[in-house]
Amino acid sequence: MATIHWSKTENFFLAILLRSKLSAKAIFDALDASLHDAMADAEILALYAIFHPLCVDFDAKYLAWSSLRSSNPGKTMSVKDLLAELSSLNIRTWDLEIQAVYAQTSSKYKELLPHRRTPFQEGKTALRLEAIANLLVAIGTDATLAAVKAEILAFQTLLVNAMATSSTQTTAIGTASANLITSIIKGAAGMMCVFGGLLKKYYLSLPTVDTFFPVAMLLKIMQTDFTVTLKTMLPKKLFKRKLETINQLVGTNFSDNIVLVYFTNGLTKVLAPGDLFISMPAISMDTYSLAEAGYSDTKRCLCVKNTLGGEASIEIDII
Repeated sequence: MATIHWSKTENFFLAILLRSKLSAKAIFDALDASLHDAMADAEILALYAIFHPLCVDFDAKYLAWSSLRSSNPGKTMSVKDLLAELSSLNIRTWDLEIQAVYAQTSSKYKELLPHRRTPFQEGKTALRLEAIANLLVAIGTDATLAAVKAEILAFQTLLVNAMATSSTQTTAIGTASANLITSIIKGAAGMMCVFGGLLKKYYLSLPTVDTFFPVAMLLKIMQTDFTVTLKTMLPKKLFKRKLETINQLVGTNFSDNIVLVYFTNGLTKVLAPGDLFISMPAISMDTYSLAEAGYSDTKRCLCVKNTLGGEASIEIDII
């Protein structure tokens, strides 16, 4: 006889809690407070003794994760901002300063910028950093380009420092997020234990069980946290939803690949020419506006796309 899977034996709390870390905290704290208020009853006290340590552990893990997410990664500009500055203002300025000394048709100019501005505007962060290093080597001790070399060196230092800071913080966020998910799983099991205990105690008056849980939140909580691993370069849909103008997207890219984030009309997952999109740098965490990703009343379907071969793990949170 085939084994039949009975949904009533699934931990239905877990899927709800994983939709939003913020809401998971509110749910855990509400249940913990309800049990605390009723622990004069010995049976409730026994349930509180099981669940409370799990709630305390979750709150600690949540604080560590939240602190990392909200902390300023430093007084330097973010990698995203620096790359945007490099591809627009900086390389254009350096190019013009070099042309003021060496004509664009000269062999020296071609030695300095063999592919002109493209290597500074496209590709992975590491490749753009390599383009900067190559330009500095090409300039060498040329006294006529001493001023522009100083500018390039200063920017290189900013970008290297920002990358190091971003890498450290993103790695820490990844660890904190994984720890928090583990704590949610344990907390969900604790909630099921409490639920079972309350059912046993109040099996003749089941509505009493509702008074211990934030039922309205459990029924209405909407997913705001999305984690995905992109194993191909095909675009993937994360969600389709009407958002508020005050909403923002927190994007964390744990991979070495640039990942594109954008909204479509839902009929396609492909980014159309001219459409706005977010380019999440490798190993980075940043906050983006909906407008940056091309959100509108007719474009509410969020898609993500890996730009290179190999896996790319990211997390997108609506805040």
